[in-house]
Amino acid sequence: MWHEYVKFPLITGQLLVLVVVGCSSSEESDPVGKKEPAPAESPAELLDQIVQFDVEIRAASESDSLEDAHGALHNIGTAIEKLRTGIETGSIEVSDRDASLAATERLIELFGEVDATLHGKEGKLYSEIVDDVTTQLAVLKGSRVVE
Repeated sequence: MWHEYVKFPLITGQLLVLVVVGCSSSEESDPVGKKEPAPAESPAELLDQIVQFDVEIRAASESDSLEDAHGALHNIGTAIEKLRTGIETGSIEVSDRDASLAATERLIELFGEVDATLHGKEGKLYSEIVDDVTTQLAVLKGSRVVE
């Protein structure tokens, strides 16, 4: 019965926020109240943001507090999507377009798996994808932006 949960207002309130906020949009505010990052001005800045979000997610995972990186999970998805879209449309030219696109697609898939796990769905832990993430980021770092 719902009235049984009234005994635990803090837990119920947090669950309600999680259910209401959810993951329906990458443009929603960070549910843990962290400030949104400034938009990247260049492909290099975008890649730097992706790497920084990964560092944040990795650190939270290693300390068993992945919930603390929920905002970073959403932000990394948005940043990867911007990079992928730029490469697809040609507004960002890279030395190895196909490898870069494949890396962005794989990163979106990998971080989506972690986000699913965070929401109690079938997915993966960050520790299960860390090696693949490292490989895909290396591909992106190695693919030079064409000036």
